[in-house]
Amino acid sequence: MPTVTLIKMEKLVFIFMLFSLNCFGQFSDISGNVKDKDTGEPILFAHIFIANTAVGSTSDTEGKFMLREVPAGEFTIVCTMVGYDPFTGLINVTPGNLFQVDIELEQSETILDEVSVSEKEDKKWKKQYSLFERELLGDVPTADRCEILNPWVVNFEENSFSDTFLATADEPLEINNKYLGYKIYFLLTNFKIVHGQLTYLGYPSFQALELNEMDRIENFLRNREEIYKGSTRHFFDALIHNRIKQEGFRLYKVFSLGNDPWPDNVSEAVSRGLLQSVDPSDIMKKGSGDTYTVHSDDVLEIIYTGKKWGRSPYRDSPFQVSRISFNEPLTVAAHGYVFNSASFVVYGYLAEERIASMLPYEYGKEIQLMDR
Repeated sequence: MPTVTLIKMEKLVFIFMLFSLNCFGQFSDISGNVKDKDTGEPILFAHIFIANTAVGSTSDTEGKFMLREVPAGEFTIVCTMVGYDPFTGLINVTPGNLFQVDIELEQSETILDEVSVSEKEDKKWKKQYSLFERELLGDVPTADRCEILNPWVVNFEENSFSDTFLATADEPLEINNKYLGYKIYFLLTNFKIVHGQLTYLGYPSFQALELNEMDRIENFLRNREEIYKGSTRHFFDALIHNRIKQEGFRLYKVFSLGNDPWPDNVSEAVSRGLLQSVDPSDIMKKGSGDTYTVHSDDVLEIIYTGKKWGRSPYRDSPFQVSRISFNEPLTVAAHGYVFNSASFVVYGYLAEERIASMLPYEYGKEIQLMDR
């Protein structure tokens, strides 16, 4: 029986491929059990999900769960339960297969703070939380339509207003995005601001918000399309399908000036050789399956002419301007989703893409998913 290895830090858990079902197409199912590592007892009502997707479930009274129609690719499977340390592991999902995953959770050594919301919301905490909320959701208009439903799970370091601001969360954050129509469960694993530069990591799970009589799915779909335009997902999709110019992007390699001031016109930067146009084939190649590999040793500059941006550094190009640097080659799905998103860093407009602008892996296929 073939096996696939699921990696959680330094521990190995084995996933056994049971059998192949060709009728699954580009999807697979994952079944499994959740148990207490020390006692071996099943854990009821644990939340299991595939990060960055709308695939999720809970364990039943016997600790069993089923994740249906998991897309193909390398994803992180996440399991959370109050009183236990979260479990995260990499899984390489191949299409048309059923996988069995056994998860063991370790009881948390952290004693949860039982301070009530009213007691916790002192002036200092409120000030810290206001900064945390703004930076996590993004300083964009759509953030006004987002609400963190359980803010009391957020904690801050004592030195948060020195050069380093640190935040943690005792439980996954529950976030309603009323602009895009998603409820997001976000397992925050890292949040820090050092010298004004934000770094945050986490695992989101998406669910459709329940609609009321004032909601229209057409509005959500239109808002999602608006958020998608000019995003990293849009850029990589255009790159893969050789539609950079048609989709409104300009792509350049950046050559440093050292300490000299950067030109405030794109035309000047191009004429001086500081920006050089990029042929997509120079930075992209076909990968395995339905994926592509994207990498550049040079920093890339992306200008999206489909939207204006008030903070553009260029007088002759008042559009969204971003830069991307690569830590390692990216593995990208055919519709632009980046599997190893921690492997590149964005600056400029794209750095404003945070929780309020986040779209699940399924974006672009949502109509088909709703019809199934």
